[in-house]
Amino acid sequence: MSALLAGKVFGIMSLAAVGLASTALVVGVMVFTGAAGLHGLPGLSGSNGANGANGAAGANGNNGATGGTGATGATGAPGENGTNGTGATWGSLALSFTLGGATTDIAIEGATCPSEGHGAYACLLTVENSGATTTKVTGLSYAQSPAVYYAGADPTIGSIILNPDSTTQFTLWFQAVQYSGSADVSVTVFIEPGDTSSP
Repeated sequence: MSALLAGKVFGIMSLAAVGLASTALVVGVMVFTGAAGLHGLPGLSGSNGANGANGAAGANGNNGATGGTGATGATGAPGENGTNGTGATWGSLALSFTLGGATTDIAIEGATCPSEGHGAYACLLTVENSGATTTKVTGLSYAQSPAVYYAGADPTIGSIILNPDSTTQFTLWFQAVQYSGSADVSVTVFIEPGDTSSP
């Protein structure tokens, strides 16, 4: 009886021991599991990543369609008839020449003044120096007139030399400045002594 009671007690104690061991094991596991599962505080947010590189350029677009030809414009109105024009004609000049200054042994042998067109006249003078002294043409004079002006000489005035015992030719140009009518112009050619030379 004692043995049976002892066996029961032992059995109860054994069960109690097993129960305690199981509880300890469970508690140990729980403690172990709880220790392993502890979490720290949340970390700070990470910074934004860098921008990605630009993508490649897109392809060129297609050319636009060619525009069509515009419509023909309306016909313009006829122009007015022009008036009859009158031809512009230049007035005529009648030029004559005399000598002034040192005229001894000097004479005009010829003077022709053909019209060159557009109112221009080129007068070719031929002057003879029959003396023994060199002279030269130093100037011209004519009455002031609105119909004519002196346009130049070849050679220039001051460079026309009349050598002794010789004949010299030179050209004087005059210009008519009127579109109608005529003008008589008397021109004096002035002669002055030049260098003396033997005949």
